[in-house]
Amino acid sequence: MNYLWFYIIVLGLGLLVINLFVISYPPFTIFSLGLISTGIAAYGVNIGHKKDDKVELLMDSLYRNLELIFRYYNSDSYYRIFIPSSIGSNGILLLDKFPVRIENVKEELINKFNNGIGIFLETPGSIIVKEMRKKGINFSEDLEFLLRKALVELYNFGDNVEVNFNDQKSVNVKIHNPDPNKAYSIIGYIQTLIVASIIAEKTSKITYVKSENRSLSILNIDIGILE
Repeated sequence: MNYLWFYIIVLGLGLLVINLFVISYPPFTIFSLGLISTGIAAYGVNIGHKKDDKVELLMDSLYRNLELIFRYYNSDSYYRIFIPSSIGSNGILLLDKFPVRIENVKEELINKFNNGIGIFLETPGSIIVKEMRKKGINFSEDLEFLLRKALVELYNFGDNVEVNFNDQKSVNVKIHNPDPNKAYSIIGYIQTLIVASIIAEKTSKITYVKSENRSLSILNIDIGILE
């Protein structure tokens, strides 16, 4: 297993703690959060392959510490929307207010809009979207095909995927036997990040998570699509 993502996260956390209690220099905070988000995105993709229980335990601890840091900056109260690459770059945007007028998102940690700011982060879904494009997968394909390709065939995030459009603005996705099968309070289920990113890329529209919950062996995800 490639542990580069682990060292990136540890470096980011270390710099963030030093900055938080010693330096208090805002650009350092931005750089540190950027390192952490990059490492987590890489880890999110990596766990779709062979598991290592010791690493899982370590990541549980890192995730909880990261949640505490985000809460310190009140980032858990941000609005979360998923951006397609047609608007700039596939990823998640944390906004201090919503709605805002979004015409283009730069692949930079801080994006400024006329009436607010957004924190742009790559997600495991962003990395998988790029990998799928490199493999020649066309996002004009059926959504269920794309999600099954990403979550089941290319990466082992579940055994099967079912897709149902509630209407033009809402999609329900069921993932059978999700793996990993736990949610973190800041990011939720990793599968949800991937699903929201792929739906955004497929529709070329901004998406958001309406709800996510696990019942026995099925993870139910409802994704909203903004017109």
